[in-house]
Amino acid sequence: MSDITDQQIGDVDPEDEFDDDDPFRIRLEVLERILEALQEQRDERFQARLEEALRIIGRMVREHQDDTVRLERIQRALEALG
Repeated sequence: MSDITDQQIGDVDPEDEFDDDDPFRIRLEVLERILEALQEQRDERFQARLEEALRIIGRMVREHQDDTVRLERIQRALEALG
């Protein structure tokens, strides 16, 4: 058993909870916690954490846009059936 704690390896930040496989809304909740943490503490890792959060947002925005396009296509096809 290791004596290394989460505190020592840095697994205490909210971004450590982020998982690309989680449902969209869960990821949004984690992003809100990341935002709160960044607002509360600006340490030597602030800039790197901020940049990673912005990369995550970019991926999620693209995912949402892709899903929106698919939903609109499905909607049009369903409406055409009527």
